[in-house]
Amino acid sequence: MKKMLCCLVALLTLILSAQAEGSLITGEITEGLLADSPIYVLVDGSALSGTVGSTTLLAQLEGSTLLAGTDSRAVKFALPQLQEKLSALMARLTEQPTYENAVYSSLFIQAQQIELTADEVAPLAREILTFLPMLDVNGDLLPSLAGAGGSETWATVTRYTADERQYPGTWMMQINEFAPVLPAMRLEIRSDEYGANFVLALSRQPVTDWDETIAALSDAAPGDTSLGQMIKGFTMVDNGSSEKWLYVEAACFGFTLPLRLGVDLFIDAVDARQWTAEFDLINDDTRETVLHGNLESTATAQAPAPVESAQVIDLTDGMDDSERSLLAW
Repeated sequence: MKKMLCCLVALLTLILSAQAEGSLITGEITEGLLADSPIYVLVDGSALSGTVGSTTLLAQLEGSTLLAGTDSRAVKFALPQLQEKLSALMARLTEQPTYENAVYSSLFIQAQQIELTADEVAPLAREILTFLPMLDVNGDLLPSLAGAGGSETWATVTRYTADERQYPGTWMMQINEFAPVLPAMRLEIRSDEYGANFVLALSRQPVTDWDETIAALSDAAPGDTSLGQMIKGFTMVDNGSSEKWLYVEAACFGFTLPLRLGVDLFIDAVDARQWTAEFDLINDDTRETVLHGNLESTATAQAPAPVESAQVIDLTDGMDDSERSLLAW
């Protein structure tokens, strides 16, 4: 149950990541392990506190770390400091020549690409794995990066674009990593005016065709981590005159617990603190509901109360075996 509450905190953090200060969120979990639990949460730009039923939730942003969980157990994450690095990479990519007729499909007909060396990939990989240690299922990826570096090409970043006259603002970004000390990785984001599709896949097997590898990860037996891990999902968006509609769905594959999250969100066009949402977290193998409920946010002058957690699981330096066991990853 505590893990399910941590999942709810992650859900609230997802919804609130772009929120202004001073929001009161109320709602109820209507199905699942915490059915009939009322929700009462206060949030500002750096903190969250409240209750689900009789259990206290907390989230606290402190510099480059995020603490999230319950008053009895919380997880501390190191937030990746990637904005400056990614901005520099995007600037390099923008400066590259555009190859006309670099056809990826009938839609994407132009491309730009840069290559990344081991000196560039290794620190990025360390930051991402420290922030998302659940991607390091066997606990062997971070140690493999110790002392890694050099001028060898370890990754490529490619941006494909569509014909702007027919499909304005339609693009796809692919990052392919093939470092000898890491599983092969593919990050792909496709975006247009209606939303986006995304996939982050790590393969522990040799990759000859990423479409086949992604299909194999999707079809792997629940709890089978031998092939690799993947987070896959999509968004849909509609910007109306009075409110913005956003739907987010994401599923994880190759983890101990196969979860799928869906969030249906309606945001006021004038005040982003005013919104309603319905969420659904299921076991993607059994299709059983883990958490299902509704939320409503209103503007408030109240501030979240500081909450001390009885036990903090510190993942800022990665996840060891005891922490992996506590979190059931």
